[in-house]
Amino acid sequence: MFYFSAPLSDVYPEVFSHNEPEQSPEEHYGKRRERRKRPHSHTEHCESVLTQVSELISAAMDLKEKTVAALKKHDSGEQSLRFPELPGASVLIPLLLRDGQLRLLLTVRAIHLKQHAGEVCFPGGKREPGDRDEVHTALREAEEEIGLPPDTVQVICTLFPVLNKTGLLITPVVAFIEDSFEARPNADEVSEVFTVPLEFFTKAADHAGYPVPSVFGPTHSFMYTDPSTGSIHQIWGLTAALAITVAVLALGEKPEFDLGFSLDDPASGFKDLLSRRLSKL
Repeated sequence: MFYFSAPLSDVYPEVFSHNEPEQSPEEHYGKRRERRKRPHSHTEHCESVLTQVSELISAAMDLKEKTVAALKKHDSGEQSLRFPELPGASVLIPLLLRDGQLRLLLTVRAIHLKQHAGEVCFPGGKREPGDRDEVHTALREAEEEIGLPPDTVQVICTLFPVLNKTGLLITPVVAFIEDSFEARPNADEVSEVFTVPLEFFTKAADHAGYPVPSVFGPTHSFMYTDPSTGSIHQIWGLTAALAITVAVLALGEKPEFDLGFSLDDPASGFKDLLSRRLSKL
């Protein structure tokens, strides 16, 4: 049997040594008191997170209020009713706030449709005899096409109507929808639903303009890649022009490209466009 006269910590320092300096009793009990305070630090952290969340919610609400106020200035009211002799239609331009960002909801028309198959557009369609007004038409069509409940929609304004190439008078209805909305596309009419950041329609990076006459002058086109699906969508023509219009009016920013039409006084500009189109009928 072997006996060691030296302490084991001296014989096996790698086992018994923790590389910690010796502590006085005051230091030892001081650390214990510090550990007891940790729950309070955790509480402070939670309170900090809650404060940040509250600030984000407040910022989002401020952005929404500012957007509503900016768009309401351009409400056409009942002016669209001055043309009852023209066949009418409405489109819903749905805005939503997601992750503190304004976004625009768009749909892709079913590929088997006779007109504009596979094209990107806003929910909407022709006025029916039972529709009370242009807003009713837009909400009814949106419910039929993507399952959007009308009572969850906050209508902001109706823009001055535009006359498309087929002589259909289209009233754009701008509204906020809930960010939690999950579309249920009607396969007979819609193949896909997606959202795009509103400011996308003011940037030149994915924009192209063509000297091909359209309702608003030159034809605008955007290529958007949906990061959630990888799908590439071309947004062009009247849909692109309306998206640009809403983006400029809501954000108060001029686009990085030439519009080809003025939005300094949208109501007057839309009236002028409509007058010129009516004169050619």
